[in-house]
Amino acid sequence: MRRPYRNRDWEPRTIAAAVEQVGATLAPATTLALAQRCWERAVGAPIAARAEPVSERAGKLTIACSDSVWAADLELQGSDLLGRMNAALGEAGHAARVTSLRFVVAPSA
Repeated sequence: MRRPYRNRDWEPRTIAAAVEQVGATLAPATTLALAQRCWERAVGAPIAARAEPVSERAGKLTIACSDSVWAADLELQGSDLLGRMNAALGEAGHAARVTSLRFVVAPSA
């Protein structure tokens, strides 16, 4: 009886890793798309849970926040978050740069 072919270098991977790899190849290479992919890594999970990049125009990234308190707090942290965002974009190997952040309250659904 013949043994099935086994490639010893092959390791199974999680579905999340596979989806992330496919998503990265299919996602547009716009500054907004790059910023959305780097957002949580740049600002941390607590902020990312309450605010997200929603638009970009000429380097100005608009962030929709869950409420006005978060928008005001993030506005105060704006220069630090801008530096962290650009650092995350650079670490990911992207030449895109964000020149400013604008924080708005997300419309209620």
